[in-house]
Amino acid sequence: VSSNTLSLNEGAAKALTTTELAATDPEQNASQLIYTIQPGSLQNGSLTPIGGSSSLNAGDTFTQQDVIDNVLEYRHDGSETTSDSLILMLSDGSNTVSATVPVSITLVNDAPTATASTLTVNEGGSQALSPAELSATDPEQSASQLQYTIQAFTGEAL
Repeated sequence: VSSNTLSLNEGAAKALTTTELAATDPEQNASQLIYTIQPGSLQNGSLTPIGGSSSLNAGDTFTQQDVIDNVLEYRHDGSETTSDSLILMLSDGSNTVSATVPVSITLVNDAPTATASTLTVNEGGSQALSPAELSATDPEQSASQLQYTIQAFTGEAL
């Protein structure tokens, strides 16, 4: 059995191919080479039949023929993680060997999210903004790195 890194972007899906996972056996054909997903696999994504919605879990199986036919895909869960691994046991019915497919995830820049509520100020008064009135988060930036820009303002100037 040979395995190579499966590489994809954060939140993306990519087919598991023979480039990432290949096995041969002189006595068995590809349909008789059975992979079993091991506990601890896929902490940041899932292995799913292409077009399907149900993920394979620890203890589930697939064959080398499934890999040849490109019917499975790894789906990253969109988290801010850069790696994962598919830990497998391969059996030909008589012998068993382990294999691990490393997964390399390239992070993408996610848009920040902001929440705002109405700020009411008495005429002639002033009011400091607090996180209750305006806040934002960004998975790639700390709070001190975020900048707010006023694009429109109703009422008198700040």
